[in-house]
Amino acid sequence: MNANLTKHETAITFEDSVVIRKFIGGLEGGRTLDCTGFPEKVVKAGHVIIKLASGNYAPMPITASNAYDSLPSGAAYAGILYRSVSVENPSASILNNGEVNPKCTPYNMDAIMSAFKAACPFIQFESDEDSNNALAVADTAMTIAASSSDTTTISGAIGTVNVTSDNEGISGSVSGTTLTITVAESASGSGVVTLTDAAGQTAKVAVTVG
Repeated sequence: MNANLTKHETAITFEDSVVIRKFIGGLEGGRTLDCTGFPEKVVKAGHVIIKLASGNYAPMPITASNAYDSLPSGAAYAGILYRSVSVENPSASILNNGEVNPKCTPYNMDAIMSAFKAACPFIQFESDEDSNNALAVADTAMTIAASSSDTTTISGAIGTVNVTSDNEGISGSVSGTTLTITVAESASGSGVVTLTDAAGQTAKVAVTVG
């Protein structure tokens, strides 16, 4: 068997393993991206993937100043590119359930983050620094003391979560990255406020009423 030694291929990796912190699920079978008009030779891992009005999947357009452009008419956010691909062979694995490091994405997502999260609620965004925060989902539990008829706010890397409590006098709510714990006037004893993300991971805050 003759080996073809004339064709040279370069592995495309970039920061793939850094930007994708956890892969839970993606579009089954992957998709071939429509890279028409995309100005780069490579679509890097962490790039936002959209579904065009035509039904084809494509990398989110970028501007000449290296920023995400506007979402094309009729298009919708579909997920995040799991592994870097060449535009010449854009067979893509598209993550739609998992965890992404927003500080390592190829382009800043601040301007589109709110709309993207609404469209892809099972993708969480967390950096290595956030993982060390006591309120990050799946981190160790923390304990606070609170007074009756009191509210306590804690900022942390919370993300999109459901909040429950095992004490009806103690409740919690999340706005952005702030958890607010409210203690009713009649509350007594202690309780646990539990934050659960889309993947079923939990973080707990033990509250003692004093």
